[in-house]
Amino acid sequence: MVRTASVLSSIALVSAQDLFLQRLETVVDARGAVHTCVNKCLADDHTKHFSNCEADGSTDCSTTKCCQVVTDTCYVKNPYWSSCQPSCKPGHVDEQGDKWDCTPISPTGCVHLQACMDSCHSSLAEPEEDPELAEEPVAADLQVTGTCTGGSKSVCYQSCAQFDDYSKHVCEVLCDKYCPDEPKDCPNKNGLVACLSDCKDTSTTTDSGSDCEKDGSTSCLNSKCCQAPGAKCFTKNPYWAACTGECTPGKVNPLDGQVWDCEELKGKQVCDSYEYRKCASECATRC
Repeated sequence: MVRTASVLSSIALVSAQDLFLQRLETVVDARGAVHTCVNKCLADDHTKHFSNCEADGSTDCSTTKCCQVVTDTCYVKNPYWSSCQPSCKPGHVDEQGDKWDCTPISPTGCVHLQACMDSCHSSLAEPEEDPELAEEPVAADLQVTGTCTGGSKSVCYQSCAQFDDYSKHVCEVLCDKYCPDEPKDCPNKNGLVACLSDCKDTSTTTDSGSDCEKDGSTSCLNSKCCQAPGAKCFTKNPYWAACTGECTPGKVNPLDGQVWDCEELKGKQVCDSYEYRKCASECATRC
């Protein structure tokens, strides 16, 4: 009878462990689904918005303002030509004897991609805590951040040694299933969702949309921005400012042959879709 009771107790314990792990895996698998969702958002965004970008530097990117190669940026050479390159040194002279402006340009606005990204983790932004899961240190860490404790299997195994047999078992199962063989170098230690949130703050540029001035024929005192690649809004005096490529205080401005104040006015900051996409791709790869 004692032996039978012991066996039944053992079976009950295993069953309880299995149920606990199933509940935890539901939470963590939901976190893992964020990666799948993010990658789909990036793929859809590429198809809809970046497949028409320039494939290389052989074509002008002044209109599309973007490059298919993720490591390339569309740099301005002059008002008539811009091209996709890995880097650009302002003022350098090319083989044709032309001097490069090297202002980086890209499409503005990330409404569609950001909305898609937000939908991937909006339900997980403030996860509903499971009291029992929160009592397990490893479970609590995964539940809150979606990040593997220790960052790799070897470190995770070491952290399991501090627990009793039951918690150690749970810990080791989690290590096996969710921890990579080698640690990932996520830009934000709190995981993918936090990394994507950082992208919103860092991927910004000055607006160059349809509400900005097309050229130097109209004042940009109010809009403070320009549509033309490489052009900036400079003041002539307190009553007029215009979009031009260069402006030197105390020297004659070629726009009208007069001396300008040349204070640069900067418009509102908007999301840089190219930088945001690049940042999000890095998060998806490294977190």
